[in-house]
Amino acid sequence: LLFGFGLYFGLFNAISITLSQLLKPWFGNNSLAIAAVGGSPVISGIIGVLIIGHFQRKSGKFRKWIIICMLGSCFATAIFYPLLQTNSVVAACFVSALNSFFLIPLVPIMLELGCELVFPVGEGTAVGLLFAFGNLFGFMLGTTSLIQVHHEHYRQRRQIQNEHHRWARILTWAILSRAGADTVYEGVEESGDSRA
Repeated sequence: LLFGFGLYFGLFNAISITLSQLLKPWFGNNSLAIAAVGGSPVISGIIGVLIIGHFQRKSGKFRKWIIICMLGSCFATAIFYPLLQTNSVVAACFVSALNSFFLIPLVPIMLELGCELVFPVGEGTAVGLLFAFGNLFGFMLGTTSLIQVHHEHYRQRRQIQNEHHRWARILTWAILSRAGADTVYEGVEESGDSRA
C-alpha cells in the first residue's frame, strides 16, 4: 500500500508539476490549451471521488476499487501520448480528465485502507507516512520528468542549430562558388580583352 500510494500520488504530483513542459511540443505557448488540459482533472477528479467513493463505501471492498482505479488510470496514461499526437486540445483534455477520474479517488480510498490496516496506531501516523512516500515519489518522478523534458528540448535545439549550420554552410558554399565563378569569368573576360 505504501509503495502503491507513493507511486500513484507521486505520479499525479509529477504530472501536475511538469504538465506545461510536457505539453509544450504539441501546444507551444498556448496557455489556454495548457490550462484546459491542466484544469479538466480537477472537475473529473471531484466527480470520480463522488461516484467511485460512493460505490466503494457501498461495497466495503478496498482492493476491488483500488484495482479498478489503477487499471483505469494506467489505461488513461497509456493513451495520453498517442492522443497528444493528434494535436487536439479536446482529446488531451479528455484523456487528462479520464486519468484523474480514476487517479484522484485512489487517494481517499488508499488513505482509508491505510488507517484500517494500522488500526492500533493513530490515523495521523498512517496518513503522514503515506503522504511522505507520495511526496518522495512525486519529487523523484518530477525530477526525472524534468530532466527528460530538458534533455529533449536540448536535443531539439541542437538539431535546429545543426540544421541552421547546414544551411549556413550551403549558403556560404553557394556564395563562395558564385564569387569564384565570377572571378574566373572576370579573368576570362580580361584575358579575352587583352587578346583583342
